[in-house]
Amino acid sequence: MRHVVSSRPTQPPLLSVKQTTLQAKRLGEAVPCLQAAYGQALGRWLGDPVLRLVGRPIITECYRSAERQNELYRQGRSEVV
Repeated sequence: MRHVVSSRPTQPPLLSVKQTTLQAKRLGEAVPCLQAAYGQALGRWLGDPVLRLVGRPIITECYRSAERQNELYRQGRSEVV
């Protein structure tokens, strides 16, 4: 019988203290109903053994000012030649 060693982790990556603090700050920028929805979705994600294998969802941005939105919009536009 062959024993196969999997290189995939069985647990989602743990966040560092700095990452945890940043996630809390970003989540704090969301309206309460989105905070609750994210908490529920994260709990379901981490409770699913298959989803845990692909990583951990993180919050990249909640509130985006008009200035920031315009900056990102300009970055994404291609110039007409």
